[in-house]
Amino acid sequence: MTKLIIHIGAHKTGTTAVQKCFDENRKALQSLGVTYPRTNWFHHSQHRLAFALKGMRDPAARDFPDIERETDALNAAIELAGTPQVMISSEEFFSCKPDQIARFEAALHVDDIEVVATVRRPDTLLVSMYNQKAKQPNNGFKRLIQHFVDAPRTLDPDMRSWDCISNWRSAMTSNLTLLQYENGPAIEQVLGVLGLPADALPPFDRVNESVPGAVVEVMRMGKAMDLSEPVQQKLFWLANHLLQDRPPYYLKPTDRKKVIETFEAENNELFGAFGLENPYTVASYTPDPDEKQRQNMAFRDLMVILADVLENDAP
Repeated sequence: MTKLIIHIGAHKTGTTAVQKCFDENRKALQSLGVTYPRTNWFHHSQHRLAFALKGMRDPAARDFPDIERETDALNAAIELAGTPQVMISSEEFFSCKPDQIARFEAALHVDDIEVVATVRRPDTLLVSMYNQKAKQPNNGFKRLIQHFVDAPRTLDPDMRSWDCISNWRSAMTSNLTLLQYENGPAIEQVLGVLGLPADALPPFDRVNESVPGAVVEVMRMGKAMDLSEPVQQKLFWLANHLLQDRPPYYLKPTDRKKVIETFEAENNELFGAFGLENPYTVASYTPDPDEKQRQNMAFRDLMVILADVLENDAP
């Protein structure tokens, strides 16, 4: 019998690195008894399954995947796998609703299923998600981070880790394994779930890394000014090129504690459900002693960009 491992994310917990690494090492995984099927495919992984469940549009194919067609394709891949384990991955699975999850399980032709979820400390998750949304051109995201410090659940559904994982625990009869982002590289942790050693695959560089705080703020301001799409694209390239030596996004310790405190009670429930003690508490948070309070963007940063534009584009 084949076991199906469903890697559900959440976002910003190393999922892209896992997906890209597994895609590029599919033959090696196959020889180790794990099939990573090239079905339901979008951007190195089986995202079309999650798109179908949530009624989302595939950005590449520009269609709305059909759940029956997608699950049929997965069932066929599992049947032909010829390995003890098949793994699929999509961080879009994480925030699925109970009825979507139950529908997914009912359509699968496999009995042995393990769901793998990764959680991350709320303040670092918030900063990483904010970085991702603010740096991306043309998405209309332009709110100051303080809004999300005060109301962190409004940033992204994946901020509600306990709610999302509870949905999977209640709607699916299968086993759920909980990983913690802080416990080591995502690829190594997922390999461990598969029963493989940490060095089973070649070393893999990080992908989709955060950009410096100055780049985040430049992009957020550009979108707040309603710059055109081509100008936003150029601004991102310039900022990322010229300000790449600036430090990571800074969030004050008092704000970090506020975010952690917001989720502390539900994280007590989350980890308690797995027989674990909550590591994400205000009491356990220790600020980096070497990090001094600073602005993410200075006037000098804007002048660096302006100087480059004037030097290269001025008549």
